Amino acid sequence: MLKRLGHDVEFRAEQTCCGQPSFNSGQWDVAREGAIRALSVFHGALARTGADYVVSSDPSCLLQSGGWLSREGKPILPLQIAEVLANDA
Repeated sequence: MLKRLGHDVEFRAEQTCCGQPSFNSGQWDVAREGAIRALSVFHGALARTGADYVVSSDPSCLLQSGGWLSREGKPILPLQIAEVLANDA
C-alpha cells in the first residue's frame, strides 16, 4: 500500500519484536535488549536510506519504539501507518 502511494519501503528480515510484551510483564532487561536490537535495525536502515521515520500498524509497538528512541537519543520518528495514509489523502 505504501509503495503504491509512492513511498520507499524497506523491511529488513532481521527486524524483531520491539520488546513491548517483555516490558509489560516486568522483564525490563529483556525488553531493553529486544528494543535495542529492533532499533539498531531501524537506525541502520534509516542511515542507509536517509528516511525520516519508521512506520508500523501496531500502536503499542510504536509507543514502545518511540519511548526507546527518545531515551536512546535517536532522531527517528515512529509513525502509525494511518498517519502516513491520512497525509497522502
